[in-house]
Amino acid sequence: KWVYKNGENKIEMAIGDANALETMVGGKKVAAETVEVKADGIYRTKVNGVAIDPPVKIMHLPVSDKDVSWDVASKLNAQEIKGKFTQKGAREKLKLGTVEYDTVVVDGPEFMIANAKCAIKQWFSDGKYVVKMVYSIAGNESMIELAEIVEAK
Repeated sequence: KWVYKNGENKIEMAIGDANALETMVGGKKVAAETVEVKADGIYRTKVNGVAIDPPVKIMHLPVSDKDVSWDVASKLNAQEIKGKFTQKGAREKLKLGTVEYDTVVVDGPEFMIANAKCAIKQWFSDGKYVVKMVYSIAGNESMIELAEIVEAK
C-alpha cells in the first residue's frame, strides 16, 4: 500500500477488489481506479468501476530520453476528458523527506474534465508508481507526496 500525505492528512492507496487501486481517507474507501500496463504506456482504464473510453494514457513507455507528448480525448460516462500530456525526457531527482527518487515527470497543464479546467503533474518512480502529484480543479490546487510504502506480507 502507498501512503501519501496531503498537508496533515493521510491518503492510502492499496490494491483492492478486481485489482483496482483503492484510495482511502480515514480508513474509508473514497475512490477506485484501474490501471493497465501496455507496451506503449500505463493507462487509466476505469474510475469507480466505470470504463474510460478510450483509456487515458498517464505515462509513456518505454521511457525515452526525449520529451514525448500525446493528446487525450476520452469520456467517462458522458463527461469529456480532453487535454495533452507531456513526459519529460530528462529524469528529475525528487527528495521527499530523507528519500531521493529518480523520477519521470508527466505534465498535463491544460485539461478539461467534465467542463472544469484542470491540471495534473505527476512524478513517477521505477517500482514505486506515483511519488508526487500536483493537481488543480477549477483553480483549486492540491498536492500529495509519498510518505511510505508498506510491502504486502
